[in-house]
Amino acid sequence: MKKRKCYWEKATAAVSSAVIAATALTCVTLNSSAADAAITGDLSGNGFLDAADLSLMKQGILEQNKDAAFKQTGDVNQSGAVNAKDTAMLREYLLGKITAFEKGEPDGEPSGEIPTFEKSYNFPAVSSIKASNEVPDPFIFQDGSKVESPDDWWKRQAEISCMYEYYMYGVWRDGSDDEVSY
Repeated sequence: MKKRKCYWEKATAAVSSAVIAATALTCVTLNSSAADAAITGDLSGNGFLDAADLSLMKQGILEQNKDAAFKQTGDVNQSGAVNAKDTAMLREYLLGKITAFEKGEPDGEPSGEIPTFEKSYNFPAVSSIKASNEVPDPFIFQDGSKVESPDDWWKRQAEISCMYEYYMYGVWRDGSDDEVSY
């Protein structure tokens, strides 16, 4: 079975003193040995890249497709994961803005672990806080320093959580070491 491989090719032409730039889809027929190899980005399996492949890539990312064939064919930048970078690169390729897929940096799989911080309830008493109509900046710590990194944000999130607990419910005593008898 013969398949076609298509790629975008830029062409310019001069027509009556005006230069026209156009992008054309060029297709070549592959011999059977090349046709048997998977084409990077060809998720539809039709032998060439088109909008269907882009749509399938987006759908696979949204559904968190773990299929090995999807990961191998859809990872156009060879970073180790199919993600938004691959989608953007395939879109650029289909629009003719790039002619080849560049190798990207390896993507680390997110661990999903949220760092934990020790609770601190070192806040001013409610009676000492001045009334204000302004919403406080969530990116400024209680001590006045600014959030400058993702790690800082997790610390600030823990501080906001403790602040809410302190002012809304009061400090909850840790009873984990209490002995209970019946």
